[in-house]
Amino acid sequence: MQDIPLPHRIPQLPAASGRLVFWERDLPSWGRSWTQWFRNRIRQAESHVKIDSVSLANQALFVASPDDLHTTVENHPASFVFAETTETHYRELLGRIPQLRRTMPRLHIAVVCFELPGLPLDEYNAFDSLFREAGATAVLTTQRDLLAMIPAVLNHFTNLPSPETGWRDSIEQRLPWRADKSEPQS
Repeated sequence: MQDIPLPHRIPQLPAASGRLVFWERDLPSWGRSWTQWFRNRIRQAESHVKIDSVSLANQALFVASPDDLHTTVENHPASFVFAETTETHYRELLGRIPQLRRTMPRLHIAVVCFELPGLPLDEYNAFDSLFREAGATAVLTTQRDLLAMIPAVLNHFTNLPSPETGWRDSIEQRLPWRADKSEPQS
């Protein structure tokens, strides 16, 4: 049996591709939706070393259907998704979150439920528990909750490997002694 060289036996993993994705009940009407408000706040946030918050906000994707969401996250498996839920489709979202998280472990999904006016506070708590158990990163009920997500979003994109980084480079960058290599030796 012929020995196959190492690079041919271990496939190169695709680089992490992530985008900021908004799934709204209705596509945004400019200037009036929570997604536009949030994108403006992201633009104003301090940029991290590896991520430009203005570019992140400008490259955000908007989807209006569950099928569009699935296609988008398949193309960008390390995305950070803000999914709006309503009384009519919360069950569908509740069913999709575990399957998306199972197939794309770098995907983060924050559930936005601003428009569930008929629920008392104890049912909101049950809602929160259900979505978190399904795999949601956060369940947001107010604009203050949404604003608190900005650091989490920026950290998520800051910690993604660069697109040209292969799996070996990605592992090497996380090794604890990597810092020792960059220091000059005497």
